Amino acid sequence: MRYRRLFLAGLTTLVLTLASCHSGLHRLTIGEKAVYVEIAATVPAREFGLMKRKSMPQDQGMLFIYPDADRRSFWMKDTLIPLSLAYISKDGRIFQIVDMEPLDETSHPSTGAAQYVLEVNQGWFRKNGVRVGDTVNNLPDPQGAED
Repeated sequence: MRYRRLFLAGLTTLVLTLASCHSGLHRLTIGEKAVYVEIAATVPAREFGLMKRKSMPQDQGMLFIYPDADRRSFWMKDTLIPLSLAYISKDGRIFQIVDMEPLDETSHPSTGAAQYVLEVNQGWFRKNGVRVGDTVNNLPDPQGAED
């Protein structure tokens, strides 16, 4: 009985710890892979993005949401960690993946109209077998995104 209580207490602690790791983040899936993202749906949030961050957990990222699908362009000004980004169409399909280096002010324009942009640690897409043509599931409705 004592061991059962200890086991249940340990299991409860583990579950609460794992749940708090992604607290306040939105869960996206691409195939079988999950990524937990902060949402950037306002102009100031999209402009600041992941600047000044020194690290980011491997299964996390940032999702930029726009009120309409249009050509987008990203750079790495004041961004300290290497990132990969996916340009995503309004129907959730990844149409372009780009690797970007820290502090590089080179513009990385999209080749088509993107409603969403997903930034993750550099190499995350490759390591997880995510490719152009894959669909991102559980994307938030862009209705509330600022113009």
